[in-house]
Amino acid sequence: MESILRRFYGLNVLTEPVIVRDIAEHYHSGMKLLVFGLGYDAVLWDALTEGNTYFVEDNREYIALNEDIDPSRIIYYDYKGISVERSFAITDEEILAFPVPEALMEAGPFDLIFVSGPLSYNSACPGRLLPLFWSRYLLGSKDTLVYVDDSERRLESHCIERFYGDCVKKRLLVSGGCVRIRL
Repeated sequence: MESILRRFYGLNVLTEPVIVRDIAEHYHSGMKLLVFGLGYDAVLWDALTEGNTYFVEDNREYIALNEDIDPSRIIYYDYKGISVERSFAITDEEILAFPVPEALMEAGPFDLIFVSGPLSYNSACPGRLLPLFWSRYLLGSKDTLVYVDDSERRLESHCIERFYGDCVKKRLLVSGGCVRIRL
């Protein structure tokens, strides 16, 4: 694992090493990792899981940036109709109107899920309500570990309480917060 970190950390990887190490410690051969958000760290996740990582991304530029990753494991999703601002008032029934990509449902359930996207830093961004709802109710299974990056943000905190209130949580000490949740 340390060799993977050394190999990829010079490539603009923004994910904190604490998060990468924690996910790596819980990963075992044959497990499936799902990452919401495709960026410079995609090659790291792909190497860690020996190609058993799936990605969901809404930015075609990031998809193009990762041309070395098998395109069948990169799922484009347009978060049209959802925003950070809208996420606080939306009902579960309204959430279910946003379809989970069929390829994602076919690939699941996932053993580890890292929610690091889509963008969620202002009220106009899509926010992470859909990935957090889907991870809890549709894409995970008993004992799936869900990592929520930027967990100290208002929407992420709201979703953790709303969807994962009854789950065991552990806070990872990183800038902006990260919470590991066991389903």
